[in-house]
Amino acid sequence: MFSIKFRRIASGVAAAVVIPLVLPAAANAAPPTYRLVDLGIGDDSVAVAINDRGHVVGTRADGGAFLWRDGRTTDLGAFTPTDVNNLDEVSGFRPTETGIQAVLWRHGVRTDLATSPGGSSAAFAVSDRGQVVGWSAAPEGVMHATSWQRGVPTSLSDEVSFASDVNDRGQVVGAAGSLNQVAVRWFRGDETQLSAEPTQATAVNRPGTVTGLVFGGSTAGFVWQHGRFIDLPAPPGEPIFSFTQPTGINSRTQVVGTSSDGAFVWERGRTTILPGLTPAAAANDINELGVIAGSNPTTPDGLVPHAVIWRK
Repeated sequence: MFSIKFRRIASGVAAAVVIPLVLPAAANAAPPTYRLVDLGIGDDSVAVAINDRGHVVGTRADGGAFLWRDGRTTDLGAFTPTDVNNLDEVSGFRPTETGIQAVLWRHGVRTDLATSPGGSSAAFAVSDRGQVVGWSAAPEGVMHATSWQRGVPTSLSDEVSFASDVNDRGQVVGAAGSLNQVAVRWFRGDETQLSAEPTQATAVNRPGTVTGLVFGGSTAGFVWQHGRFIDLPAPPGEPIFSFTQPTGINSRTQVVGTSSDGAFVWERGRTTILPGLTPAAAANDINELGVIAGSNPTTPDGLVPHAVIWRK
């Protein structure tokens, strides 16, 4: 699921109450051990997303997209991929003369998703049911969270907004707000605001648990489950440089992302920094088997990423 670094109003607003997660058994258990696997794509490549079959999509040095399946790589053409479902359908966007255009790649064919003539759009996630989500904007207009089903677009919000992920139940998460954006969930025509504080939802798992970012003195992560927030604090260090940015979550509530200490996985109340050469390593997605996709620099300066996966 793509991390965005760059609706009918809520049926209910949940205050951002951060609660500690106390798991004594986890505290006594040894941290999980992960091994790093280079996908062999070469310099300046990044693994963006992974499906439950272990198939990975990402970007190459030339700006094109690839699909890696069991050691074999397929060239998807010139666009930026953002997600892949279990049918190997890939969402993303491509550049245009006026901005960018949301696309869906399936069965070897890349299709532009419907957008206002002359407008811009981007697709950030695709479910196994073929629902694509992201944002679209008319010319000179503002971005609105958008869902495409069978190519037909539906605006999810009247406010400035975007959708970052969708699960197979049709629950869509993202952020909305004209001034201070807050994390939201769209489901069956309703928009639920998850917090009153500046936040952004980045991913949602099959049961509906959400992860995302809290913005403040430093950027920190959260998990939203059953209407409550669990804090994923930034690692210790200088507050101005400390951050935790969750990018993916699976049904076991394993959360992955990037922090000032490097790529991480959070599970059962414990954060583990994944093996990598420098803190510039990034974890972008995790599948139901716990395999993680991302990038790891191959030089000490952290400037040459390679597409990788981490597995136990």
